[in-house]
Amino acid sequence: MRQGRKTSDKSGKTGSYRGKNIRTNAESKQRSKHEHKKSKPGQKNQPASAGPSIPVFLEELIAEYITIKTDKPSDDPIFLDRLRQAIITQKAAYWKDKPGKVVKYGRGYDILAYIAYQLPVYFSQFRSLLQGLDLDAVLPEDLIMLDIGTGPGVVPLATIDLWKQHQKGTLEILAVERSPEHQEAYTFLVNGYAASDPRITIHPVISEDLTKIADPNRTRISQKVNIISFQNVLAELEHLSIPDRASIVRSYTRFLDEKGFLILVEPAELRHATSLRLLQKELIKDDFRIYAPCSFLWGSGCDPKSCWTFKEELPIQPTHQMNLLAGEEDGYRFINTDRKYAYVILTKQPITRCSYRIPRKNRLVRLAHLDRYAGRTISIASIRMSNDIGTRGMHIFKMCDGTCREPVYLILSVRNRRPNHAALFSSSYGDPLLITGVQVRRHQQHDAWNLIVGADTRIERAHSPEPDTQKLNIPSKDDIGENDDPIKSNDLHAPGFHTASHPPKHPEKRNKHHTMR
Repeated sequence: MRQGRKTSDKSGKTGSYRGKNIRTNAESKQRSKHEHKKSKPGQKNQPASAGPSIPVFLEELIAEYITIKTDKPSDDPIFLDRLRQAIITQKAAYWKDKPGKVVKYGRGYDILAYIAYQLPVYFSQFRSLLQGLDLDAVLPEDLIMLDIGTGPGVVPLATIDLWKQHQKGTLEILAVERSPEHQEAYTFLVNGYAASDPRITIHPVISEDLTKIADPNRTRISQKVNIISFQNVLAELEHLSIPDRASIVRSYTRFLDEKGFLILVEPAELRHATSLRLLQKELIKDDFRIYAPCSFLWGSGCDPKSCWTFKEELPIQPTHQMNLLAGEEDGYRFINTDRKYAYVILTKQPITRCSYRIPRKNRLVRLAHLDRYAGRTISIASIRMSNDIGTRGMHIFKMCDGTCREPVYLILSVRNRRPNHAALFSSSYGDPLLITGVQVRRHQQHDAWNLIVGADTRIERAHSPEPDTQKLNIPSKDDIGENDDPIKSNDLHAPGFHTASHPPKHPEKRNKHHTMR
């Protein structure tokens, strides 16, 4: 289903991360247009900190498909003008502030615009997520995948690309898509990209409406799979409630192997990212546990209704087709390279990417209890849940320990940055940190909390003591606050996570409001 596929380019909009402005894709590209020498049409731009590029063979397949569909080469001026107009129309439809709106991908140039403009970024971001699981050594050697709402096959293409790198094991791909135009593109691109590898099996697309839980076509899925993916699909269902969207996801999870993974990916935009967190809360009411990126360090749950978090990676290198579209004037509107997306990986296995948990004997403060410490200096353990979203003179990071009721931000002035803060900048999205000596301040305007880092604040990577990986760390009733929900999802230390010493203790005196562990 691809009637409402979202763009990731926030052209014409100003993003805000709880009161702090962040430059959007269009603004960044408009600025870079004046700061960097413009390349000639068709010439590759090479940013100073360029991320990955789309495989040459895949670019060639896309160009070949365009030629077949239009009977024109991909650099034909008339074709490029029509493709530019299709892209502009799709972006304009997406950025209309109407909840429940859909961006229609019907025929012809609608599909080609999606392939030229959206596919490269979506391909790269899913490949990154899959490679993370591969590096965690949690993927089976022989993989069976089911992609829901596959469109032209973005997720299968990313998975095939990773499997080609593997040079071992087999890959079997099933996909659901109801649009005939997308099915046609899928057949050409996915089969073409996998054709040279005998280890890869591509099944015909299952044509069904994913919103109809009792769709008879679903009986064609007759086997258990290791991964079920929904990438930029559930955001299209804004007219449905969160429980209804959860029911749609559940209708497919009966095909998931007990050791399999459910991967949900949505745009980084506020309403989609927060909806994803609400959806994951619904799903963990079943037997699912969160593998990444969220981690409940205290063994209790958070309130995700204000949780706007997303992953940001280096932008991809512009494709040859993007550079052709860019032309000479306002070319930034057709260069879509930013990788910003919200995701959750769920599993029924008792494992999690982050194994760190708060030890029972500690002098750390829960982020849910910051109201008790306003104006005071405290120590915390927390997960870094954003890149640096600050301004030129200020570093700002979103933080969460799994108990938050309101947004929490770590604030560091550039002039106060010291070597003892290095772990903050060397860590990644989802990494646990121990932070000793931050001042608590309330941001009344945005109903948020700021943790002010001083020159003497110490920031370190949090590591677990050597765990008994067979024993669950289930929180007792005394460990769970009155507004905290007990969570079963992240209590087991994940295999393969590097462990070290206990976290340091802060010399803060015991407070009557703070239970010492």
